[in-house]
Amino acid sequence: MAVYNGERYMREAVDSILAQTFPDFEFIIVDDASTDSTPAILDSYNDPRLVRLRNEDNIGLTRSLIRGLTPARGEYIARMDADDVSLPERLERQVAYLDAHPEVGLVAAPFVFMDEAGNEKTVSRPPTDRCQLRAVLVRGNQFCHGVAMFRRACLDTVGGYRDAFRYAQDYDLWLRILERYEVACLDDVLYKYRVTFNSISVTKLAEQDAYHALARECARRRQVGIPEDFKPVEKVSETTGRPIQFIDRLRARKAMAEYNMIWGRTSLARYQVPAARQELLRAIRTFPLHGRAWFYLAASLLGPSLLRRIRPLYIRFRH
Repeated sequence: MAVYNGERYMREAVDSILAQTFPDFEFIIVDDASTDSTPAILDSYNDPRLVRLRNEDNIGLTRSLIRGLTPARGEYIARMDADDVSLPERLERQVAYLDAHPEVGLVAAPFVFMDEAGNEKTVSRPPTDRCQLRAVLVRGNQFCHGVAMFRRACLDTVGGYRDAFRYAQDYDLWLRILERYEVACLDDVLYKYRVTFNSISVTKLAEQDAYHALARECARRRQVGIPEDFKPVEKVSETTGRPIQFIDRLRARKAMAEYNMIWGRTSLARYQVPAARQELLRAIRTFPLHGRAWFYLAASLLGPSLLRRIRPLYIRFRH
């Protein structure tokens, strides 16, 4: 786990690993030069399984992960993010699967989206059929980074994380593993992924998308036998100046509103109208120009009974 200024949620994340039903692990935490109370929180633990490293300067997630892997002694490597939660049987289930399937290099699992307060929203379920999973992974990342477990030998074979990928370093790694190993996803939810205004998927969505595209392009080049092209990804929103900062904030609000819209739409599909309206109103307050949020909010006014009648027609129209 790498952490930078993670005081708000880090104790919950650390505790979720230390409470695993599988006890035989080392928990390597790289503090990326945090300036909040993160160091003090880490100092409060006295568990011999916890291995703490600290960067003198902030070097970013990818390089921190590379540093954390250097002293790792385990046969398997599991990732964890500093604001998420691993369910108690996560490590046990993933270790058992890798033990039983030596041909698999990486195993993930379904995960729950949760909000800042830890309220569970929707479940993301990647395909469990290996052929189907392989097909969808080459088109886009299906895994939450923190729920992955992979073999150390597999990591060494493909070259590990690459610091050319400031974002989407996980997807670049998955694609390289996919070229040499089988990849699998378990059936049961084993992880909770927290979405906040500070999440990379919110604040750096444009950069993340650009690096995802770079990972796919590198994979395509490897497949046809031509050199990978690591030309720098354009810094979409990291320049300075008030106009750019305004656009940054606008992008982040739009990305956060998209999560609220999806959660509201999911509740509406379950005919949980009050919960749906709550999320859709949050989406509109966050980004008033979100057209689909307004559409689903209007649909919520129809009431559960009418929604049950209309929904089959809507699904037929969409398809």
